[in-house]
Amino acid sequence: MTVEAFAAYQQYSWGAPELSPLTLEPYNDRLSPYPGLTIVDAMVTLSLMNLTEQWQAGRNWIETILLFENLDYDISLREAVTDYLEGLLSTYTISGDQLFLNKYAK
Repeated sequence: MTVEAFAAYQQYSWGAPELSPLTLEPYNDRLSPYPGLTIVDAMVTLSLMNLTEQWQAGRNWIETILLFENLDYDISLREAVTDYLEGLLSTYTISGDQLFLNKYAK
């Protein structure tokens, strides 16, 4: 189920905060304007499930597209700390990949 859900997310709304399951379109409004949060949240799960192809796709997206300094709107402190920071630090802890530690520090 994880592989199928992640594949649908990649196909229909890669990088958007959510996928609308009924329309198979990205769901992104000003109430949830958090690019790539689904990817960041999924990284630990993908690692623990040894889904290396999906993990690498997520890593590539985080490395090349997730740029906090380019956000054109404010994000809440709660979202920044509990979601992005937790996801990036957890992924760093499991993988040892310095990218995840450095990404949040910029």
